[in-house]
Amino acid sequence: MKVEGETSMDLLDLIENGGLRISHAKDYKELYREMNQQLHCLDYVEDDFLMALLQREEEYPTGIEGGKVNIALPHVDACYVKQNALFIYQLAEEIPFVRMDDHQQVVGVRLVFLLLIHDLEFHVKAISELTRIWTNDDIMKGLLFVKSKEESVQLLKTKLYK
Repeated sequence: MKVEGETSMDLLDLIENGGLRISHAKDYKELYREMNQQLHCLDYVEDDFLMALLQREEEYPTGIEGGKVNIALPHVDACYVKQNALFIYQLAEEIPFVRMDDHQQVVGVRLVFLLLIHDLEFHVKAISELTRIWTNDDIMKGLLFVKSKEESVQLLKTKLYK
């Protein structure tokens, strides 16, 4: 949460700027094309965002094996991002992602956290706050069922910032 006088954003601000999306994509490439189209319409990303996202996924896989829910954390360098935001994608069906920590393993992902950070000084704080979400099974299970950005923000307020 924001501290009085602090100008940086917190995780709830990032979600307010971003939101919750539901995707029926069958693989990460289809999902990334969907993300790119949505984010271009919102003017959140640069023209070469999709190329950067796909290239980064090939070089640095983003799948993370979680306790109850596996996730992916795709992101790109700040030069491809116009606005700070966090978009949470609920996947209608699991999508296989190569694991971040073991490139020989694949995990079936149900939630994708697309972190868009234009301000580099905020990147580490955002990742730290996201880690608090991933390690909370109640939040992760809840994020599978919320239906709006408002519900996701309320879930985090009650479970993370009580």
